[in-house]
Amino acid sequence: MVMGESLIVEINSHLALFRDLLIHVGQAKDCPELREKIRKLRRTCVEAFKHTEQILMPQVKSATADGVLTDNPHLVLLFYMAQLFLRELVKSYRLIQVVPMDMSGYYERHTALDTNGPWASKGRNNYICKNMNLLCCVSRPNYL
Repeated sequence: MVMGESLIVEINSHLALFRDLLIHVGQAKDCPELREKIRKLRRTCVEAFKHTEQILMPQVKSATADGVLTDNPHLVLLFYMAQLFLRELVKSYRLIQVVPMDMSGYYERHTALDTNGPWASKGRNNYICKNMNLLCCVSRPNYL
């Protein structure tokens, strides 16, 4: 259970940072770098939720398999944090609709996101880069 507790604390800190960064959208500190930080942190939160769910659900299923459904405080905390995260995602989506930002200049400066970036183009490597873009969603997002 110690691992579950540490994952819950980690998600909580990521969620708090996500909320803090959203406060700056549309204000003087708003910039493409901030939007990129928010996007990366959002993906980190999603991955942390997935990882924690994969660890907690076998424990819940084993407790349910005995015929008795016991309370799992980590699962309850994860549920409430997921609800909070969903509200923050809706808020971020609405903020981006109200306060759009042109990110094309930011992505042009960061050529590592392009498949034709600073690396020499080889047939197989280019193919791998394109597939990694699909798998990792490195492509340019339409918001955050």
